[in-house]
Amino acid sequence: MLDSYKKITNGLVNWISRVGSASRGLNDSLVSKDVQTKFLESVKYAGSKAFVLDSLAEMSTRHSQSYFLVVGPNMQLQNIKAGDIILHSIDKDWTSADHTNSRHIDLHKQIYQHTGSRAVLLCHPRCAYIMQQKNIKPGFFSLTRIAGNC
Repeated sequence: MLDSYKKITNGLVNWISRVGSASRGLNDSLVSKDVQTKFLESVKYAGSKAFVLDSLAEMSTRHSQSYFLVVGPNMQLQNIKAGDIILHSIDKDWTSADHTNSRHIDLHKQIYQHTGSRAVLLCHPRCAYIMQQKNIKPGFFSLTRIAGNC
């Protein structure tokens, strides 16, 4: 009787540990550590560029024909950790995270569904942000002149 109780208890503890680790970040069985590491390096590299407004930027990369990796919501690209990576289905309503998606997740999905793109960077350039704050709505013809002033 005691042995049966131990087996049941150990089984429950092991099951809870497996389920709990999946919600703390990407499970290595879904995406290899190597792929996660390369994604982190790419995100940090992009986040450091002058044309990226890090606090508003979003980045994703196609993992396969069916899935893409994306930075979790409200993450600064330069401070991302492995636990901040989320796996999304391109065609289905499925994600590896149990929290809110990135602000523009539908745009990421649309791009992957309709193009052969391997990555998406929504960078919200500083010039555009400054123009928004000043309530400037330029026409496309003037963007080249404005870019020199930002």
